[in-house]
Amino acid sequence: MTLNRLNNIKFDQQLTYNPQDRCTQLVEDVQKRYGVVLTLRDRLGILRLPSGEPLFRQRSYHMHYYCRLERDMHTSFNRQCNAHCGLAVRRRCSKDAAPFVTNCWKGAREVVVPIWRNGHHAITIFAGAFRAADGQNKPSEKTFSEAVRKSYLTLPEYDDNLGRELVRVLYTLGQGIMHEADQLHIKQGENNDRKQQIRAFIFNFAHVQCKLQDLAQHLFLSPSRTSQVVRDIFGVSFQDLVIQERIERAKHLLSTTTQNQETIADRCGFNNAFYFNRLFKKIAGVTPGAYRKTNTME
Repeated sequence: MTLNRLNNIKFDQQLTYNPQDRCTQLVEDVQKRYGVVLTLRDRLGILRLPSGEPLFRQRSYHMHYYCRLERDMHTSFNRQCNAHCGLAVRRRCSKDAAPFVTNCWKGAREVVVPIWRNGHHAITIFAGAFRAADGQNKPSEKTFSEAVRKSYLTLPEYDDNLGRELVRVLYTLGQGIMHEADQLHIKQGENNDRKQQIRAFIFNFAHVQCKLQDLAQHLFLSPSRTSQVVRDIFGVSFQDLVIQERIERAKHLLSTTTQNQETIADRCGFNNAFYFNRLFKKIAGVTPGAYRKTNTME
């Protein structure tokens, strides 16, 4: 193809300036290319817009037709799904950053890619569902209905070469999504470099016990000077900024996940659940439980 012909090819520029649409389109492109459904589990509450809305809708739950089949008919299905994807897979990801392939209790095979940042497990990406090429893990007649067993046979066969390719693509996808999330919360339409540095530091470390001294070292300033700079720019203390970020993350996790409050408190950087509950009610005006009841998204 000649250069002149290339210059005449026009691409849709609509998504260029909208990070949410850009990320959504990228996920959909991967799904279409590989014939999979992607699930993105946000462990730290970072996949959200500055408004508090989730960066992705209906991505924190397994939405594949096979996963959803008869899930609403049997309470045990939800328990089994949470036990596997919500607990067992999470434990493995938290211990080891390496991608892996897992077989769920329903027999479906998925590629799992943990995305880490600053030494912490931040996002889990699932890609599936597949059936085993060797016929193993097929749903048994004793446990599953005919509809489930027939649906399993419609799943594409898992292939190791495809799995390895998916791992590379999903790892790059995860890093790109985290970069987009960073930019959404760090820049926020500002040109103040110092302000962006402080926002970036808090966004990167709010889930751990970060201190003013840590920010001071990051900015190459004294703690007293750093404290004054933060107040001059934001009008509040460094600790207030950290708490604001932690509460926003907690709101996001309460509305988009089934994690219990103790787990959410820990992942958002709070020392204990009691302190988290007290602070959350003071800032949000309601308890975490009440907030979840009125803001759950699925």
